[in-house]
Amino acid sequence: MSSQLGRRLVWPVSAALFALACGSPQASRAPLQPPASSASVALPPDPEAFRNTPPKAGDPAPVLFPAPQLKTLKNGVTLYVVPKHSAVATLSVVVRHGASSVPVGKSGLAALTARMLTEGTKKRSSLALAEASESLGSTLEADAGRDESHVAIATLTSDITRGLELLSEVVFMPAFAAKDFERVKGEWLDGLRAERQEPSRLASLVALRTLLGAGAGAPVSGSIPDV
Repeated sequence: MSSQLGRRLVWPVSAALFALACGSPQASRAPLQPPASSASVALPPDPEAFRNTPPKAGDPAPVLFPAPQLKTLKNGVTLYVVPKHSAVATLSVVVRHGASSVPVGKSGLAALTARMLTEGTKKRSSLALAEASESLGSTLEADAGRDESHVAIATLTSDITRGLELLSEVVFMPAFAAKDFERVKGEWLDGLRAERQEPSRLASLVALRTLLGAGAGAPVSGSIPDV
């Protein structure tokens, strides 16, 4: 009796398990949905919300151009003084002549002359002049443009007297030593040859010569044949 009852119970259970195993796989794989919540989750305030509103522009700053003071020295040199409270003073000597004042066939003369002013004086060699300017924490700078040439040095306000003395020595007592000129001319020609390897520079030289002519359109630094 017990064995027959056991077989009667096992058969329905086995049939039920087989039916579950053969059921639809989609039903068994259905994702579980989270229970709906009636209360909404509160988000924290955005700390960068202020960036959504750009700040208002302030009042424009006043533009104050310094008024130069015009003075004339005893030797007739005109001096423009621009007051500016600073610990550093820039001293410049400007001449109203540059590359445009050079005759045709002498291009580069103004720029080379400006360069030679800083290559030694009748009192100091090229090395001694460089040491004197470096002792002021500065370097002498000279260059020429199309309409002007200048020499300048920057010094501390406490060294203005020494700076003026050195600048006047460079302007009034240049040495123009032949040995220094040969060295500078060699360096200058090397720079011109290297410059002519750049297509953009060549295009600029041709454009200026075409627009302004052989005289005014000559390069400030000079052509290789002229130098």
